[in-house]
Amino acid sequence: MERKRKKSKKKILIISLITIFVVLLLVLAYFLIFKRDIFTYKNKITIEVGDTIPSVKDYLYKDNKKVKEITWKETFSEDNKIYKPGTYKGTFTYKGEEKEVTLIVQDTTSPVIEGIKDIEVLAFSDKPNLLEGITVTDNSKEEITATVNGEYNIEEAKVYNLSYTAKDSSGNETTKEFKLTVKDNPNVKISKSTKGYTIKNYYGVTYVDGVVIANKTYSLPSNFAPNNLVTINGYIKIVDYVKDAFTSLVSDAKALGLNIYASSGYRSYIYL
Repeated sequence: MERKRKKSKKKILIISLITIFVVLLLVLAYFLIFKRDIFTYKNKITIEVGDTIPSVKDYLYKDNKKVKEITWKETFSEDNKIYKPGTYKGTFTYKGEEKEVTLIVQDTTSPVIEGIKDIEVLAFSDKPNLLEGITVTDNSKEEITATVNGEYNIEEAKVYNLSYTAKDSSGNETTKEFKLTVKDNPNVKISKSTKGYTIKNYYGVTYVDGVVIANKTYSLPSNFAPNNLVTINGYIKIVDYVKDAFTSLVSDAKALGLNIYASSGYRSYIYL
């Protein structure tokens, strides 16, 4: 009796193992026959502004010749790159069925400022163009102009710590520091009159509280010439603000039937 029970248990175990084996074979056959062409793809890709637009292969987990290229709802640049952040939609076809994909373009890259260098100028000289030679490039291809941060006094010899800042439309910002050194100018002398006026001798020209003075006490150097000379009537030289006033005078006089002509203007030492 005990022997029969053992044989029966053994028989049940063998049948169970065979049944499990058959089931596994059937499951394996099912996947091999019916699921071997499972199609999966990424429905979203994120890139940086200025990157190449992904192709359909970038969305597929494995290459599939049955898939046609993506048709985007937006028109991109000729170089197959995208320079504007945003969310873009596209579709491709697989076995006659349309699949939608998303492209997210982000801009996390700051502009690049080039041409930065420390600058030296003489005190009381013309203010330097601090943006000369400065260029800004950005992955968005935006036209960005740098701005100068900080203040300085062209009449005070000192080292000034300034900086350039460039910012794109996405808010990415770059700041680069530079030094502006205003050096003592040996050609400029500053003094005070007994009445408290500031007297500045600049390359032989005397200014009193910013006004050029020429008299018996303060003479002009023989090579003096105003730096804002302009020409009227083709040969007469006058300073620019005088030309503006003269032009206005001529216009008003003409309205009254009068004609006014210039006959003389600035004269240098050679006329003496």
